[in-house]
Amino acid sequence: MITDSLRLLLVEDNPGDAHLIELTLAETKTQPFDLIRVATLAEGLARLAQQSTHLVLLDLSLPDSTGLETLRRLHDYVPAIPIVVLTNLDDELVARQALHEGAQDYLIKGQMDGPLLVRSMRYAIERAALYTALEHRVRERTQDLARANADLQFQIAERARAEAALHKHQETLQAIVTTSPDLILMLDLHGNIRFVNPASQEMLGYPPATLIEQNVCSFLHPDDRASARLLFTSVVREPMKNFQLRVRGQHADGHWVMIEGHGRVMLDTTDQSEAILVVGRNISAQVQMEQDLRQAKEEAERASRAKSEFLSRMSHELRTPLNAILGFAQLLEMSEREPLTQQQREGVEQILRGGRHLLDLVNEVLDLARIESGRLLLSIDPVPIAPLLREVYQLTLPLAAQRRLVCELDLTIEDTALIFADRQRLSQVLLNLLSNAVKYNREQGTIRLSVTTLGTERIRIAVHDTGPGILPEKQDLLFNPFERLGAEASPVHGTGLGLAISKRLIEAMGGSIGVESEVGSGSIFWIELPRVRGSTVEDEGDGVGGNAHETTHDPLCRGQPRQYRTPDAAGGRIWSLSPHHRDAGPVGA
Repeated sequence: MITDSLRLLLVEDNPGDAHLIELTLAETKTQPFDLIRVATLAEGLARLAQQSTHLVLLDLSLPDSTGLETLRRLHDYVPAIPIVVLTNLDDELVARQALHEGAQDYLIKGQMDGPLLVRSMRYAIERAALYTALEHRVRERTQDLARANADLQFQIAERARAEAALHKHQETLQAIVTTSPDLILMLDLHGNIRFVNPASQEMLGYPPATLIEQNVCSFLHPDDRASARLLFTSVVREPMKNFQLRVRGQHADGHWVMIEGHGRVMLDTTDQSEAILVVGRNISAQVQMEQDLRQAKEEAERASRAKSEFLSRMSHELRTPLNAILGFAQLLEMSEREPLTQQQREGVEQILRGGRHLLDLVNEVLDLARIESGRLLLSIDPVPIAPLLREVYQLTLPLAAQRRLVCELDLTIEDTALIFADRQRLSQVLLNLLSNAVKYNREQGTIRLSVTTLGTERIRIAVHDTGPGILPEKQDLLFNPFERLGAEASPVHGTGLGLAISKRLIEAMGGSIGVESEVGSGSIFWIELPRVRGSTVEDEGDGVGGNAHETTHDPLCRGQPRQYRTPDAAGGRIWSLSPHHRDAGPVGA
């Protein structure tokens, strides 16, 4: 029910009719109203644009518009505002047309009174409100239906795409199964074959159709059937667990094929029952290759042991006459009763040089034989690195002085630093690297021995030289036995075993060795070894403290050897060097 004052717009060009309508409205006291009158349709439209109105009382005969066209223009302009047509025409056809064009009521001016007009206006406003609400609901419902229809269409399209993708996926899987060289079997829980792909023809000589409903164990080697049945029984109890088996399957022509299979229990989509999926591959050639490799490895190991034994025996046999030759040559050289002539002295010196070179070769061959046979023992203990470097540095100085080389010792490490190593063998490796730096350096070149830490776990020792450098493609050959990279024709003596032995010794101590070289600039040979954590140092003797960074260029290194102690330094550990393992293991205490 409308209780507020109604805002009415009267579009009437006849002042008398307008006054009569005002009097008619004034007769009723039940509904207050505000009436605004305009004489033309244009004025009415302008007023509606400026101020909202509850209802429009419209005369169809106006100066600027007549007939139902007046109603159409007004309704198109304000479709939500109810319109009551007031006219002098008592024409039922026009009345129906007016209602059809959007009017809420059609009243004859001379046949209405105040209550009728007010009631008509109320009904018009209420009908318009109901129509607006209904139109709004219809619009919302239409939008909801449109969205639902769009969602439905999207779902239909998505389902069509999913079905197309599924169909394509099934075709792809079918193509994979059909063309796969691997044997694909679907078994029931008793081992009967439900499905097999065409690979059975190539692998076992049986067409797929002849295998359906056959028990798979009937094609296995008698020694493999029991284990296969036991495996199938166990996997049924753990359906989500993958399994692997290696069995011999009988070919149609009678020979046996070694098959390696992988599978699991899954759901058979054809009847929704559990089934065992097995994918098998013919590994007969691989097994034969493994057997051949195993046999070749055993033969190579026997040959290696025989070679090492031969080298060891030969080295021992050669050392005895060599020592005799060197001893008698030294006696000749030192004889004062019968001094040697100059020519004889040169001959004896040649014998000594050649004998010492051969003795070095024999000793290195013997070392290599011990390493490869696993008979070389290492004592891995915490070793103070700084005193050891000073020691090998001082031993190198006389050799370097003969070639007028500049030597540098760069200790960028604490004196308390310890590494796990065999001190004697590490000293041997370092002297070998320094000796190479002297022999293969240029005249008046430089040698630098340095040490740095790599985090808290490793320590790197490096020997720098200013020699000719090594080509990148030849660097991998450096650590091979008897490899001298063409230096055999040079006046520099060597056996080609030093770096090979050094590599095996360092790796046996849990470290690594490598080289960085640039042709024309020189080379850097480096060693990395594990560092001892929590080491301490106690000074003895002169009480000189350790340096965090110590560099010397003169022949005398500062500081004296000191006694180092670590929590685990009591008792050395003996490690066995095996040719088959990179890391050595303890063999005794």
